[in-house]
Amino acid sequence: MSDRACIRGCTVKDVHFAECDDFGKTGDVTCRGCVPREARDGALICERCYRRLRSLLEDSGDLVGHLRSLADPTKAGAIDRSNPSARPELPAPVAADLVDASDHIVRNLRQWALHLQGYGEYVAAGLEAGASAAEAFEDASACAEVILLALDDFVNDSHQIEPLCEAVLDRAPAGAEPDMWTLADVAARWRLADTRASWAPAPCPDCDRMTVRIHPARGRVPERYVCQMGQTVPTEDCGWEANALDDGGLWSELYATEPADVRAHDPRWMTLADAARLAGFTQGTVRRWAEKELVKTDAGRYWREDVEAVAAERKGKAA
Repeated sequence: MSDRACIRGCTVKDVHFAECDDFGKTGDVTCRGCVPREARDGALICERCYRRLRSLLEDSGDLVGHLRSLADPTKAGAIDRSNPSARPELPAPVAADLVDASDHIVRNLRQWALHLQGYGEYVAAGLEAGASAAEAFEDASACAEVILLALDDFVNDSHQIEPLCEAVLDRAPAGAEPDMWTLADVAARWRLADTRASWAPAPCPDCDRMTVRIHPARGRVPERYVCQMGQTVPTEDCGWEANALDDGGLWSELYATEPADVRAHDPRWMTLADAARLAGFTQGTVRRWAEKELVKTDAGRYWREDVEAVAAERKGKAA
């Protein structure tokens, strides 16, 4: 595991430094967490940022196609066919934010695709005015695929991963219109509805709530698992997500809709965040204990008694 912190400043929810005013408190606190979140192995961003970046790029074609279909002015045209001499109504004006958002997203995706293919000296154009929703989808998807294929090659390069995250993950302040639309802004404003999504039969490994939605695989995009805690309780956004290939297929097994072995919940199995909080060590440290087989794990959970025993031993040696 990496000992570096996410360069985007991500922190672990409800985990505080000793000097924090909310250290040791529960309930009504002002700090949501001040301990930095560890960077992903071989990367400068944390696992959560990496997975969110990946999923937004995977969805970029659908998002741009959706924007284009909403902005199609021909759908607003109405002609009175009972009166051939009547003038057709002019199409309704298209909202500027739809035009700006699709233009910004496609321009960014094209520029990144050019850069990664060695044509960075060219300036990418935005979405053509007459492009259909299908054409916009194909264009954005093709550019995103170039980025996704190269992502692991530059995720440890601050000169590339920082601007990409800014173009994809950054959000405009609440209530403000973005100066430059990002994929995260678009996804929040014009959320894609997946009618095939279903609720997972197991809780989220981060917030321990039954709020994970399973989004079926589509094309080259594997099945995805996304915690919806932020939509269920807006003040308690979780943000966890993964796909069927992450962590050696762990999540596809955990969230199988027809699990082969359904067992009653044992409270001694803890989430990584809870185990780290109990032990008084970082999540990375607890994870390393598990890798050394000092702590038993099962489907992303950690055995409480092992965590307590190892933590006591480590603290005893440090005394």
